[in-house]
Amino acid sequence: MENNISKAEVHYKNGFAKLNVGEIHVAISEFDIAISYNPKHANAYYYRGLAKKHLDNYNGAIDDIDKSIEINPSRQDVFIDRGIIKNHILDFNGAIDDFDEVLKMFPNHKDALYYINIAKDNLKNTGK
Repeated sequence: MENNISKAEVHYKNGFAKLNVGEIHVAISEFDIAISYNPKHANAYYYRGLAKKHLDNYNGAIDDIDKSIEINPSRQDVFIDRGIIKNHILDFNGAIDDFDEVLKMFPNHKDALYYINIAKDNLKNTGK
């Protein structure tokens, strides 16, 4: 088991490095391998979700970020990113819910306050 955790971490770090230099497909493959070694690797799911977002695979991104939150629900940046994606796909209520989650944890979170206002304006302007 420890060996699998170590292998997962190597592939996660490789994926993170590839994501940072824009090698999105390679990054996703590395995150896939990391997750195969450690299915509870919340960060691998999160960053694979961000990689999928770069490919405009928003539903895949949300699915991965959902899994990351299921494993580790205490990271506010994960909720922020999922809310931004939901806002992008016009799920304004879902975006507002995500930003509200952050504000429950950190009432004065600057990014959550900024993005929740954008989502609320979008909701008001579209009437959805």
